[in-house]
Amino acid sequence: MFERIQKMRKKGRRQIIISTHSRDLLSDKSIAANEILRLEPSDEGTQILASDAKDRELLNAGLSAAEVILPRVAPKNVNQLSQAF
Repeated sequence: MFERIQKMRKKGRRQIIISTHSRDLLSDKSIAANEILRLEPSDEGTQILASDAKDRELLNAGLSAAEVILPRVAPKNVNQLSQAF
């Protein structure tokens, strides 16, 4: 899938923005640290965070974006996302 996205980008010289938590999509090892932005809520609004030195180090060591980023964005209390019946 990522190859198709790259082809679309190169063909039309377009910038493509994708928002995802998909492990499959983020497992593509060709995703570079400078291509990742994290959105984090705060009291002042949503903060846009670029990959930090630790992220870059792990990605350069061969880990995928899924392995590096998903643990950092996982909900701290996943139970709050479900409803009790």
